[in-house]
Amino acid sequence: MRLRFRVCMIFMAVGCRGLDPAKVLDGNSSITDGAVTMSDAARDAGVSADSGLPCAIADLVARHCASCHGQTPLFGAPMSLTRYSDWAALSPDGSGQPVYADVEQRVHADVGQMPPPPNTPLSADELATLDAWIAGGAPSMDCKSAPATDGGMPPVTLSCTPDRHLVPTTPIELSPSMTDDYFCYGLDVPVSKKRHVIAFAPHLDNTAVLHHTSLFQSDTSVSPTPAECPPLGAQANWRPMWGWAPGVQPYEMPAEAGFPEEGTVHYVVQLHYHYTTTQVGQLDQSGFDLCTTEQLRPNDADVMAFGALSFSIPAHSSLDWSCTVQVPWYGDTTHLIASLPHMHKLGQLITTTSNGIDLGSQLHWDYSHQQWISVDHTLSPNDFVTTRCLWENSGDAAVDYGVTTDDEMCFSFLMYYPRITNAAWNPLLPAEGSLCGLTP
Repeated sequence: MRLRFRVCMIFMAVGCRGLDPAKVLDGNSSITDGAVTMSDAARDAGVSADSGLPCAIADLVARHCASCHGQTPLFGAPMSLTRYSDWAALSPDGSGQPVYADVEQRVHADVGQMPPPPNTPLSADELATLDAWIAGGAPSMDCKSAPATDGGMPPVTLSCTPDRHLVPTTPIELSPSMTDDYFCYGLDVPVSKKRHVIAFAPHLDNTAVLHHTSLFQSDTSVSPTPAECPPLGAQANWRPMWGWAPGVQPYEMPAEAGFPEEGTVHYVVQLHYHYTTTQVGQLDQSGFDLCTTEQLRPNDADVMAFGALSFSIPAHSSLDWSCTVQVPWYGDTTHLIASLPHMHKLGQLITTTSNGIDLGSQLHWDYSHQQWISVDHTLSPNDFVTTRCLWENSGDAAVDYGVTTDDEMCFSFLMYYPRITNAAWNPLLPAEGSLCGLTP
């Protein structure tokens, strides 16, 4: 069995009830601060001053929609919601009604309500504002533009210059027979003497259809021609290195460790796509950029997985599930340096702890903003590690553990050093050896 990093996106929409339309449709008032100009958040989300959306609606798009429904829809979202024309267009579901009518229905539906958890729900004021706009006929009204500010967080960039570019030699074409698919390709890199990989960055091409991508090192060569591959398979010799999912930023290793390159390195890139039928035939050449160095770090790094491999979330119910393992190390102490918590769309919370020490937790899970979390903790043999996951399932059917977008996961991928080299070891061993059950 091999280790994978999983992420799943879902269509996000917003809806509302009960406010005097005149209070919303009189111009460009903001429901948050009374401003009559476009907010920085709306501008950063790609909503232009001439979008045709009132300022309050533009702000809603920025806060609740734009991570998937931006100017270029991402992660399988069927449309943009950054312009008035997007809202007034006919729904892509063939219902014959405008998108804004679909939005209103979805947010008031008893089953499949949007936005689903774990997305931050709209406030009462936001709900009332959007409902009033739709009740008033959803008229077009340009928001005034304000001067740009220096607010917001800039994207993370690497301090090194990548010298490894792992991308497919030929584009991947999305299959017409699938809307949830996995592709893999390999790249062999010969090195004359040992080097360390010290930084990772995603090499993103078509994010409109890409849900996540994972990087492995294999004991054997894998074809460089991209081909469909099973999400779970027999490649026990694939060792995980790093993964990208929406929200994940480039990552630099601490000075104490790096991922080793020796001899001929057999890299494997796995990509998970989730897309609509209208996106069939799109192409992608995503991969990874790496920084390597011949100035070796003191330790070789690796990744292991804690969490659950079996559970079922009942329909119209929640599940609070915990898995505990006594560290089955083959060696001495293990130093943890980073954690990537991972769940799917029903996730609410994920924590991983050892003796009361946090090993990278997200108390408010948001699958559209995942991130490697810095950790600085040493595990000793016989320490206990507990991973807890909480889900809310509002659907009519139970949801089980699995690898597709509609399944669920509960993993904490922990990066560590020194690498365990015992032949009996595999990266999923902590999860496989866990005792799981309802959280006390």
